[in-house]
Amino acid sequence: MSIRSFPALLGLFLAVGVCSPAFAVKPEVPDGQKPPAEQKPAEPKKEEPKCVTNQTGFKQVGDKPVFEVALENTCEVRLKCTIDIYVLGAKGPVQGRATMVLGPAAKGQTTRKVYALKVKSAGGMANMSQECRKI
Repeated sequence: MSIRSFPALLGLFLAVGVCSPAFAVKPEVPDGQKPPAEQKPAEPKKEEPKCVTNQTGFKQVGDKPVFEVALENTCEVRLKCTIDIYVLGAKGPVQGRATMVLGPAAKGQTTRKVYALKVKSAGGMANMSQECRKI
């Protein structure tokens, strides 16, 4: 075999390999097993009514700025709520934590508790989380 024919032979080999028909492989399923059936989407869970609503904001009490959190209970159960607050203002950060017990509300009424966190300036960014449990 000469050196000149080697590239031609290699080209021919590659062309034959690329152009040859591919053999399809039939997937085998073991006896007694069936492919999985299409699943129906699960029904959405019925959510419990939200018992606690909150209203938050910066306020001025006299000459002092505060960040106020007002929680309202609309359900007929007693709740213990823990809130965590982190306020970042122009004059620096402030954080606070409070636990409030909200009494049960009569039908069509609400119970309300307010927490005021002293801050350094009346404005900025506030992050708040709350966790309420029945007691």
